[in-house]
Amino acid sequence: MTVIYDPQSTLFRVLLKSKGTILPLVIAKPTYWMLQIAQAILIMYDHNLMELCKEQGIKHLVYEHGCRLPPLDWSVVQLPASLLVFFVVFYGGNCYSRFYELWTHCTGLVNLTIEWAARLDIVFPGKENRELKWQAARLYMSGLTILFNMLGGDVTTDDPFKGHGIDEHEYEELQRLHLLTSDEVGALRNYYGVKPLIVVKWALATIQDHMDIIAPLRDRDDTMATYGDRFEGLAIDFQKRCVTIIMLIQQPVPFAYFHILKVQTLIVLLLIGYSVSSVFDEWFFASVAFGVICFVLLGLQEIAVAMADPFGDDDMDFETRQLLETTYINVLSYLREDFQVRSVSHVRHVPPNGLVNPLLLEGQSASQLFCEALFDSAKEEEAKEEPPPAFSKSQATRWNRNRSRRPRPPASDDLSYLAA
Repeated sequence: MTVIYDPQSTLFRVLLKSKGTILPLVIAKPTYWMLQIAQAILIMYDHNLMELCKEQGIKHLVYEHGCRLPPLDWSVVQLPASLLVFFVVFYGGNCYSRFYELWTHCTGLVNLTIEWAARLDIVFPGKENRELKWQAARLYMSGLTILFNMLGGDVTTDDPFKGHGIDEHEYEELQRLHLLTSDEVGALRNYYGVKPLIVVKWALATIQDHMDIIAPLRDRDDTMATYGDRFEGLAIDFQKRCVTIIMLIQQPVPFAYFHILKVQTLIVLLLIGYSVSSVFDEWFFASVAFGVICFVLLGLQEIAVAMADPFGDDDMDFETRQLLETTYINVLSYLREDFQVRSVSHVRHVPPNGLVNPLLLEGQSASQLFCEALFDSAKEEEAKEEPPPAFSKSQATRWNRNRSRRPRPPASDDLSYLAA
């Protein structure tokens, strides 16, 4: 689930938050604690060795800084540590680009679905075609629902290209949303391919079978060329994006790169832990320094891993359920709407509902008209001394800040200074 945050929050307010940060990602992993235990054992061994040297006077273990383990100079660790940072940043950048590419395709599918509904309403207008419009719209929307349900699982084991990835609960959900009938669900179960593609094919076939509604039989070919090609383009674009998303999820960063990154992380952090233990005389400072270094490097890798597969219930995953709800509500609302804008007057140049046609006001510039409307709105808002009670604290702060920036009406009717 996406964590909504205010980028203008103070530093300490941000630091006090834990949800959606790398803190639970790193703390929950055993790798972090194993590295801390390894360094703690090293510090205890070094301390016991120093005490043993003092008691027995073992001369060959006495070094420049006392009777301790041989120190590891930081310059030795600097090169592999720099390489590790480069590998981590490169891996994170690759996952970040992949993350937003997947998001672009997901939002593109939502846009295609809404555009599909809009074209249905244009080509088949009126209440008499509502049954046909819903028939084609529900099949197209079911393709989006099926895809997001599949992506919420494990597409590497339940291969969508072999017809897997949908369980019984998700089939029942499609029927409860009135998107698919029981017969269509049965046909979908027996389809051993990418399931969103076949329902979009059904939606396109529904439109092609009813083109005679908008054109006589003799003009059917011209009508198909004009409108059918547009619907076909939306269907093909939808199918291409579905396949692209599935293939991107199934092909992460090559395992060889991921493996060498983990090996290098383990070796470099162990070297850093040894080096830090020899730099600080106090075990507390050595533990804190090593803990921070491990936390940052492992945290960057965990963020990259989370972005590599942004479908599921993690804090950084896409809100696919919200996308489905938004699409469902907007498509239904759009197809239900039948309000028609009509003029209340048949007199020429008179817009409806008593509005003023700005094109006929030659004595006023566009900037003057805009500023006058802005000042009228500012006067109305000025009467509101306090933000609405339903506002949260952060919303109230933004409300007051925006209120202070609202323009004040000038003392005279001269509005020219605002035109600049």
